[in-house]
Amino acid sequence: MEELLARQPSDPALALARELIGDRRDVERRLAEADEARTAAERELRELEQARAKHGPCPDPAPLLQRLHAFSDIPADAERLRREALAESLERGRLAEEAARLDPSAGDIDALARLALPDAADVETARQTFDALTEEEKRASAEAKAVRARLAAIEDDIAALSRAGAALTREDLDAARAKRAEAHSRLGAALDGEPSPRREAFAALGDAERAVWDKVRRLTRRSYSRFNHFQEAIANGQPNHWRCRAGARYLYICEFGLVHYCSQQRGYPGIPIAQYGRADVQREFLTEKGCAPNCTISCVHQVSYIDHWRAPQTSQVTPGGAHGAGAGADAGLVQLR
Repeated sequence: MEELLARQPSDPALALARELIGDRRDVERRLAEADEARTAAERELRELEQARAKHGPCPDPAPLLQRLHAFSDIPADAERLRREALAESLERGRLAEEAARLDPSAGDIDALARLALPDAADVETARQTFDALTEEEKRASAEAKAVRARLAAIEDDIAALSRAGAALTREDLDAARAKRAEAHSRLGAALDGEPSPRREAFAALGDAERAVWDKVRRLTRRSYSRFNHFQEAIANGQPNHWRCRAGARYLYICEFGLVHYCSQQRGYPGIPIAQYGRADVQREFLTEKGCAPNCTISCVHQVSYIDHWRAPQTSQVTPGGAHGAGAGADAGLVQLR
C-alpha cells in the first residue's frame, strides 16, 4: 500500500495531466471538425463531377482543391500546437516554483511579466541605495553595541554602589581626602620620631573604603602609560610579586646627603651620595628586598617596571641590618621592617 501511495502522482502532476487531456480533446474536436469538412468537400466534389458529367464542363476546381490540401495539414499543426502548449505549461510551472521560493514573494507571474524592465540607470541607483543602507545598518549596529557596553558598565557601577551602601557624595570624597592627608601627616611624624615596626601584611579594604577608592581612582584620566596596577593587589590585601630596583633605578637622598632605598627605609643603606658608586648600584639592582611584596611606594614600583622581565635578583636583604660603608652613619634615622 505504501509503494502504491508513493507512486500516486502529485497535485501539480494531476493538474498538468488534466490540462494536457483538455488540450488533446480540443485537438480531437478540431480534427473531427476537419474530417467532417473534408467529407463534405469530397461529397460536394462528387456532386460536381456528377453534375459535370450530366451538364457538361464546370468551373475550375483548383480553389476547392487548395482548400482540401489546407485541411490535410490540420493534424500536423494540431500536434505542433499540442507540443508547444505542453512546453509552455512546463515552463510556467518551473517559473511558478522559482517565484514561490523568492522572499519576499514576486506575486503573480503574469502580472510580473507585464511589468517593464528597469534600465541600467535604475539598477545602478537601486544598488547604490542598497549599499548605503547596508553601511547605515552596520554603523547603527556598532553604535547600539557601544551603547549596550556603556549601559553594562553603568549597571556594574550601580551594582557596586548598591553593594557599598548609600551613594557617595562630594562631602564623602572631601572627608576621604582629609583622612588621607591626616594619615600622611602622621606617617611623616612617625618617620621623624621613634622607630616603629612595619606591618608585613595589609588587610583588604572594606566595602566603604573600596567604594571611596574606586571613586577617587575614576577621577584620574586613563592612559596606557599609567603604571599603577600594583595598587589593586594592595587594596585586596595581597602581596605584589615584582623586582624592586631601589638603590639602583631609584635613589632616595635625604637632607644629609645620604642614599636610602626610599622614604620608608631611611637609614638603609645610608651611604653618602659622594661615595655611592657603580658597584653599589649594581649590587642593589640585583638585591631582592624583603619589604618589596607589601611595598606601597608608587614611584619605586613605576620606575622598576622596565626591569620586570630581565635581570633576576640573585641576593636577598631585609632592610634594617648593617650594610655598606655608610651603615650607622646616621643612627637617628628610622628603619622600618
